[in-house]
Amino acid sequence: MKGFPNSREKPFSLGAVKFGDELDSTECTHLIKSLAYCKLPFQCAHGRPSLTPLVDFSHLQSNCDKQTSKPQLWKIKKKLESRQQQIENKYDSVFPNSTV
Repeated sequence: MKGFPNSREKPFSLGAVKFGDELDSTECTHLIKSLAYCKLPFQCAHGRPSLTPLVDFSHLQSNCDKQTSKPQLWKIKKKLESRQQQIENKYDSVFPNSTV
């Protein structure tokens, strides 16, 4: 092999399953079961994704059409200010003569 004259220098990915390779159901089953024992089953040794998600987004479209409510930030601000005041009051009761 050109570029890899010593067989010990061959990259491991040469024998890897690549996109477009045809596998029978037995080979597919064996690969999926083998992935269960990997620490990082969804990426190759180089960090690239090794699986392609198969997702049907058509059922999500109806949910996207609905109007979503926006967060009411004034309520969140009011709760935070109230909580901050409670903490300050508690601090003042524990350390009455201290200045922060």
